[in-house]
Amino acid sequence: NSMTSLFIHIYPPMLMYTFKWHSSDINEAWPSIFHLNYVDEITFFSGAESVMMVSSIIYAAWFVPYTAWMLLIGIDLPRKFRHAKQRDGVTPKVAVYDTVFHSSMRMGAYESFGKFLWNRPVEVSKKHVEENDFELRDCLVYLMLHAISGIASIACLGYLCFINVWVHAFMILLVALICVYRGAVRYTYYAVHMYSRKIRQDLSLPYDNMV
Repeated sequence: NSMTSLFIHIYPPMLMYTFKWHSSDINEAWPSIFHLNYVDEITFFSGAESVMMVSSIIYAAWFVPYTAWMLLIGIDLPRKFRHAKQRDGVTPKVAVYDTVFHSSMRMGAYESFGKFLWNRPVEVSKKHVEENDFELRDCLVYLMLHAISGIASIACLGYLCFINVWVHAFMILLVALICVYRGAVRYTYYAVHMYSRKIRQDLSLPYDNMV
């Protein structure tokens, strides 16, 4: 659900914004509940308890098990012809849950990976996209780029938010706008393109023949 995505991504930065820039107001309003006198002593880069170090540890705690799950289980879940078999050991399991990786690859990234990294024919990439049958190496590249961009964003954007209240506020607004836009795009796909694509598939009609 795209609204869930919005709240997941907007609440943590809003909470940190409030604690970072309005800690004195919070202490004054709830002196017996919140004890935020240490906020001004927090460092971003130096020390084992710095923002960079703690954030990286939290990211790694999510990234490592997610990578293992994605490579072993998640990549196979939405495949049209799954590798996992039912109890009889012969019949493939039914395609089920989609993942962020699969959704991202279908937006053109998979064809780009194949063209620039593996010299994979575009026709092959399109067939893989149609069947949700993505290669492990593309998943590894996606995860590697996720890790690099994630850590880099903490070091760069996170630091700017740490030292400037206006940058922090702007980044919260930007996250909200991106989530709202992506949600609108997804619901447009559900309401318009998904059904027209299904009709084209059922009637075996090319895109040009649809009004």
